[in-house]
Amino acid sequence: MQKWAELAVNVQPRHAELITFRYVAERYQREVLPQKGLRTQQDNLKELAKLYEFFDAPPAPLANIEPIHIRQYLDWRVQDAVRRLQRKGRVAREMKGKFERIGKRRCFRTSGISRVSGA
Repeated sequence: MQKWAELAVNVQPRHAELITFRYVAERYQREVLPQKGLRTQQDNLKELAKLYEFFDAPPAPLANIEPIHIRQYLDWRVQDAVRRLQRKGRVAREMKGKFERIGKRRCFRTSGISRVSGA
């Protein structure tokens, strides 16, 4: 009985390690995304590509993603957008505030990650 209890206690942490951001995002793509409109699907896929760049290199266990990581992701997105604009020879004025407002609404919430993961 004691051995079973030890094994049962050790299952939960390992399970949490296996559920990564990519796992939940792929589940979202299979189960939730097909129910959305075509334009929303296209937008969500673009957003997920950027989320993968940040949260899947290396794979991040979902349980380890904290608010500070979301903040870092938003800052990274701003920097990425500014770099892209600069490569095109465009000025990135007012970009940070606008992008942060959009990012705060979309990151995880509209992509449905929190709903799929049960958070």
